[in-house]
Amino acid sequence: MKWGPITTTLGWYFSWSSRFTSAFFISLNPLVYKWLTGYQLNAWLLMAMVSSGFFFWFKAVTRFSSFPALASLAILAFTGYLATVPSMVEAFYYLSGAICYQPANSFLLILISWWFFNIPLASFSQLNIRSGFVLAIQGFLLFLIAGTNEMAMLFGLSLSGGLWLYRLITDKKWHPGLALLFFASVFSTGLVIFSPATYYRMQASSSLKRTLSEVLVNSTAGYLEYVWSWLSNPTFLLFSITFLFIPVSNRVPLLKRSWLITLTVLSVLLSAFCFVPSFLGEGLVQGRTANALLFNFFLLYMLNVVFWKRSLAPSTVDENPEPVISIQTRMLMLATVLSVLLTSNFRNVFHDLYSGEAASYNHERLERIRQVETSVSDSIWVQPVQHRPKTIFFGEIGDYPQPWYDNFYAVYHGKKFVHLVEPVKAE
Repeated sequence: MKWGPITTTLGWYFSWSSRFTSAFFISLNPLVYKWLTGYQLNAWLLMAMVSSGFFFWFKAVTRFSSFPALASLAILAFTGYLATVPSMVEAFYYLSGAICYQPANSFLLILISWWFFNIPLASFSQLNIRSGFVLAIQGFLLFLIAGTNEMAMLFGLSLSGGLWLYRLITDKKWHPGLALLFFASVFSTGLVIFSPATYYRMQASSSLKRTLSEVLVNSTAGYLEYVWSWLSNPTFLLFSITFLFIPVSNRVPLLKRSWLITLTVLSVLLSAFCFVPSFLGEGLVQGRTANALLFNFFLLYMLNVVFWKRSLAPSTVDENPEPVISIQTRMLMLATVLSVLLTSNFRNVFHDLYSGEAASYNHERLERIRQVETSVSDSIWVQPVQHRPKTIFFGEIGDYPQPWYDNFYAVYHGKKFVHLVEPVKAE
């Protein structure tokens, strides 16, 4: 409130976090302006951004009209995502609250969808006000993507550079529009990697003392662990199989088989390599990293499936026909939805609601909030949470070195700290 968003972003950049886009968004947090309702709406806004990004991408690469595309997206993408994440509380927390990840996911989806229709400035002879404007907006999207988080930065860099290289080799000519987009991504990546905050962060987490081989081995082990957990999930497998039957639009560019094989291998390596920044910065795989990786895994998988289908089974169809979904596809989609019943997430939700654990937890939280909002003291003592439903319980005061779950809310109301009442020990 004292510095403003620009000064705040620069302050973080030179001290702790080089994620300039995320720092700017955080400085605009409604809580900064004492607007709690806006903070609650912020979660819905982020989820709407991700949903819109998925919809634009899905609509761009399929032959579905708007409503079937939206319905299929809801059935497939979110069924697969919510059934695969480790827990529902993590899914909703990172989907609705991670300002460092969800805008980048949305920007990536919108940018890729845009490239299907308009890769700007194929030659300098096409330079005009419109092409220059499109190029500027797409370059700015890559700039924002690089400044949100390291995983999105790597994807933006790889996709822009890979597309430019692919068109350079296949078209046998320079593509100034893609070259400028690749340069924008490289420049933005350099701002992150060579920032004072990056060096300070790695120094503070002892990352500079870890060898490169140690980082790579730990990153690979963490990646394989998560991939195995996904592959052993029936919903994830059914989701993958179902997407093979989604009709593909003729607008999707046709790639040669050698390039498809290369793209598939690079996608696997790239998604694995995205674990490296987490180990470099913190020395461990964080939950939000795994959730972001799952999103990128889905994105790369669907890109590859689309390209493979167009290459192996090209068809001459009208531009926007209403696709006929076979009975086999309908059965697979139904099985994908029903498979959620087999997951631990669904069982936890059912148990928390049926047993009353969620209602009791909500009552305890409301009582704690009431104490914080009505107490005249600057320090609050509250009872420990007795009911901890797996679906929505995230953490208790003292579970972590910095018990920020309740303390930030207390600071918002002018308090200094929230403490737990010590449990009475039996004699």
